[in-house]
Amino acid sequence: MNASKSPPGQERWTTWHSLAMLLCALASWCLGDVRALAIAGALSLVVLLVLGASRWTETRTLGAANAITLVRVVLVVAIAWVPAGPVAALVVLSVLALDGLDGWMARHFRTASAFGAKFDMETDALLVAVVCLKLGIEGRLGPWILVPGLLRYAYALGIRVVMVRAEAPRSQFGRYVFVVLVLCLALSLWPIEPIHRPLSMLVTALTVYSFARSFFAMRGRWGSGARSAAVGDRMRSPESQSGGVTRGARSSA
Repeated sequence: MNASKSPPGQERWTTWHSLAMLLCALASWCLGDVRALAIAGALSLVVLLVLGASRWTETRTLGAANAITLVRVVLVVAIAWVPAGPVAALVVLSVLALDGLDGWMARHFRTASAFGAKFDMETDALLVAVVCLKLGIEGRLGPWILVPGLLRYAYALGIRVVMVRAEAPRSQFGRYVFVVLVLCLALSLWPIEPIHRPLSMLVTALTVYSFARSFFAMRGRWGSGARSAAVGDRMRSPESQSGGVTRGARSSA
């Protein structure tokens, strides 16, 4: 589904959700409690479910894939209550495994939809935000770990503010980076010494590159689209049809 054809309600939700998540992350960091971010994110995803009820699947039912994604949301909230350690790491890996399962279910039962892809992507973003903030608050990693956790929301908000348009679907490269990021975050939650810290720093840089790559790719498409629209408007304008030759003659003279 083209990002420009996203329902207006969903686009507005993305803007307000991204802003709310950034503010809640700041509040959670100041309070030293990641649970505020997890609860706020889950409640916002419930709002997305309600807004998109008519677009869950082609049959307008929730579907098995979206139901699995909803289970993933519950597990992400649970992570906020579990102390950093092997148990929390295993819950994170379970959420990642279910991410692969819900995609397979959607393809196998032919219930894939634009809403399902959006719901899945926002659940992924909430997982990363909660785990990154948890690692930072509990001192497992430095404050720099907030960058991959909050970059997705800053990116989505920036696109709406700078380019006044919805974001494009996640690229295949972005999916690979997400999987590697979650695996490294699970290593840090465990933690697996001494490799978890340098791996998390490396994947943070990779995540920044991935979002920068997507941003400039979208900016290029937006720029070329705007130029094409401007040329089309000039070609259709009465002035260009009636006076273009005269103006061209005067300028050449």
